[in-house]
Amino acid sequence: MSRECPDKSYSVVTIDEQQQGCLSDYSVRLGQQCSNKNTRRFYEESARMMQEILTLEQLRDIRAVLLDGGPAAVLLSHLPTEDFGSCFPSTGNRPAGLSFRSDALLYGVASIIGHPIGYSDEHSGDLVHEIANVSIGCPVYNSQHPDALNPHTDRSRYPEDLRPSVLLLLGMNNPEHLPTRFVLAGSVARSLSESVRENLFRARYEFGLPSGRFQGLRSILSSVGSGIEVTLPPEELPSDEESSSALAAFRSACIEQGEEVEVNAGKMLILSNSRSVHFRDRNESPERWLRRMYVTVRYQQLSRDGKVGLDDFVVA
Repeated sequence: MSRECPDKSYSVVTIDEQQQGCLSDYSVRLGQQCSNKNTRRFYEESARMMQEILTLEQLRDIRAVLLDGGPAAVLLSHLPTEDFGSCFPSTGNRPAGLSFRSDALLYGVASIIGHPIGYSDEHSGDLVHEIANVSIGCPVYNSQHPDALNPHTDRSRYPEDLRPSVLLLLGMNNPEHLPTRFVLAGSVARSLSESVRENLFRARYEFGLPSGRFQGLRSILSSVGSGIEVTLPPEELPSDEESSSALAAFRSACIEQGEEVEVNAGKMLILSNSRSVHFRDRNESPERWLRRMYVTVRYQQLSRDGKVGLDDFVVA
């Protein structure tokens, strides 16, 4: 079952009770059968699970997040939940003793859209990231600091072909019902003055990796097909006064127009990383826990160019 949310930039795909039971049984069986979860076999079996259990309409509605005129996000609800007991990523690493049910769900949904992708500088290419508050100072790349995050896209300092197309955020625990916020960049751009909008489309913003790779002036917005795409790091960007003012106006409008979704246990937010920005308020909850996966639609291109591992989907 799928439905549109009136006046909202996301849609909801609901798993019915029978599908939930099938996904629960299938994902548990997968976790028991596959000893190494970073392999092609686990990915392919997880893909088969989704293709067999979801309807054609549900598959189509999930893929809509890739379309120029599609939603900023799709919320997949009523997924089987995991009883993780005392397992919690207190150090930012995968908790010992956690089953692989949630991994199978992430891999399965990734297969509907494209291919999972990891990065060698993030836990040596782990494909599933634990997003939770950890002790400040813990040297873990994917841990979450409690401070608010500006509207941004993930891996925005990389060239377009290396950035994830879609983010998967699977709710594990959210007892305080803290929201994840996001908005379509195109709808925000259309609400701005012409001068601000023109500035955001110009290559006047300097950002790249701290190592010096991929440096150069870039635009925040770009026209792709009939839509608008966005690339935006969470930090402030070196630029001239006019451009800094335009970026501040854009971020302010994003916050004002943003949607809120609680990614609680049993829900997965499928979020466009090319057409939308996401952000959050300050989060001091010690119990909120999401699992994240990056998905690319450029896997075949990256494989041909030698930029991605054929077995572990990792970009060097």
